[in-house]
Amino acid sequence: MGEINFSGIATGIDTESIITKLMDLERSRIPGLQRDKSNFEKQRVTVNDIISKLKNISTTALGLDTKTEISAFTATSADETKYKATASGSAAPGQYNITVSALAAAEHERSQAFTSNSISATNSLTITSGGVTQTVAYNSGETLDTFAARINSSHSQVSATVISDGSGNYYLEVAALQTGTGTGYGEISITDNRTPDLFTFSTTQSASDASFVMDSLTITRKANQISDAITGVTLDLKATSASAVKLTVDRDITGESDKAKKLVDDYNAAILVVGGQLKYSGAKKGGDTLFADATLRNLQRQLQTAVTSSYTQNGNTSSLKEFGISTNSDGTLKFDTTTFSAAAKSDHQKFIDLFTGSSGFAAKLDSIVTDFTKAGATYSDQGFLVTKQKNLDDQIKDAEKAIELVELRADKLGDSLRKMFSRLETTVSTLRSQGDQLLAALGRL
Repeated sequence: MGEINFSGIATGIDTESIITKLMDLERSRIPGLQRDKSNFEKQRVTVNDIISKLKNISTTALGLDTKTEISAFTATSADETKYKATASGSAAPGQYNITVSALAAAEHERSQAFTSNSISATNSLTITSGGVTQTVAYNSGETLDTFAARINSSHSQVSATVISDGSGNYYLEVAALQTGTGTGYGEISITDNRTPDLFTFSTTQSASDASFVMDSLTITRKANQISDAITGVTLDLKATSASAVKLTVDRDITGESDKAKKLVDDYNAAILVVGGQLKYSGAKKGGDTLFADATLRNLQRQLQTAVTSSYTQNGNTSSLKEFGISTNSDGTLKFDTTTFSAAAKSDHQKFIDLFTGSSGFAAKLDSIVTDFTKAGATYSDQGFLVTKQKNLDDQIKDAEKAIELVELRADKLGDSLRKMFSRLETTVSTLRSQGDQLLAALGRL
């Protein structure tokens, strides 16, 4: 049971009210500390957001800092029913005449007909395909479907299924998952380990290689998707052709524009947050913002310098403005697609040199981001914003500790005052009792 306190019975003083008010006075610092903590937490959220957006810039920039990465090409087949084509940034413009002679195929093996879906013996099949050999057991009384499922779960290079012809006959079909000739590719070898064989297989489709003629050169591959015949181009063979089908590889200015614009968009997302924190519109900024923060001012200055600077590589000096990328009044970048396309077509190497290489725009942005966001065990190894992040964490913890300390002091003050007033009540009560006794004795004289 807790302590029962009859406040002011002897003295007539409302001591609990006095104690409560003195404790409230001691706690008067808490709202300010809570406000500080809230401000630090909101600043922490803002710093986290900026770091995240800066890392987006870095990710995009690192995907554009080489010629292969920033370049874009289209590969167009004159007849996509015969083959389709795609191109990467490592391709080069050109035209090719391609005649598809043969498609790659995977071997299919089919068992003899079974008059029921039930297996009548117990043993195993040894199956080799795609460079993998696996022995798979079959059991008397189980269904062909159960055995097919076991093959599929045991052998990574074949697919087994059960076929019913609708007349009461069942067949186990085993197909290679790879195409091309050779047991390391699309051929299958199946051995029944039972004597006599329960399963007898026959070939319903033979494995074969893909073959095509490109500008009088015959090329053979194990698969229909071919990425090593023309640098940077992937061919997907669909059907044989009686005559040559033209392949055209051309520069994709729209694709390159999209890549550059993605970097601009990531930059704008970050600079808007930074600028929003630092901008003064005449109204007083709250303590929960990073207004006038030195770290943010430094970041803003470095980013703005990066987008307005000229870059020189391989004898080419250029700037973003030449390619239709200019600065708006709020610090964001404006991307003019028409100007960009015209400039990239006019001098493609200058475009490459502007964005790529160790001295290019993409590398410069990544360097800035690294300086502000890199992780590290010590302050000297950390990015500027990471240090600020940790400082805010410390300030949040300090505010929490200060609130706890004030609450503790208030509780201790309340306990101390209650004990003091309790002693006062006891003393007054004793004195009154003694006075009453003295008056009673005097009355008896």
